[in-house]
Order: sequence, then C-alpha cells, then structure tokens
Amino acid sequence: MNIANRRYQLPQATPGPRTFEVALSGSPQLYFINGLEIGDHFTLDAEILPFDSVTDIARAIERTVDEPQEIYAIAQRAQIRALAEHTYVHRARSILDACRPGAAWKSDAA
Repeated sequence: MNIANRRYQLPQATPGPRTFEVALSGSPQLYFINGLEIGDHFTLDAEILPFDSVTDIARAIERTVDEPQEIYAIAQRAQIRALAEHTYVHRARSILDACRPGAAWKSDAA
C-alpha cells in the first residue's frame, strides 16, 4: 500500500499497514516485491507469498488449488507472527521504550 507510505513519507519498500492487517486477519497474501524490507517483518514463502511478475501470480493461484492446506498454513504462520510482533501494542511499547530516560534511540524501532 504505497499510497499510505507516501502520506507518511516512508520509502516505497516499507510495508504499508494493510500488509499487517491482512496477516492479522488470517488471510494468505501475495506481496509485490519492490524492496527487501518485507523480509524484516515476515519470512518470504513461509508467512507471505512474494511476487514480482504476472507469472508469479499465476503460480500462486495454481498453488492455492493444488496445495490449499499449505496456503492455509502460510496464512496461519503470518497471523501468529503478526500477533506476536506487529500489533499497535508492540509499536506503542517500542515508542515508550525509546522515550525512557537514557534509552538509546533506534531509528529502526517499530
């Protein structure tokens, strides 16, 4: 969701909020690879399905037909990871931790 990223002046490679919302919903998702930052948040091919061509999309659709249980497992793993690491509670804790007296500022804290 590059539109949301532009509003907050984030690089295009930064995953937008819908990436995390889809994962939290328990739905499998294809993710257009326009940078490798998504790999900092989800494991490619295990929690999220990357693509960068129409051929990749066609393969993913075929895979949902041929391997529905594996696609469901990918969605479950993404949901578990999102709940464990990527909720607003996690982000708020990171902000509060960064604001504590003597805390070292981390530009990558999220």
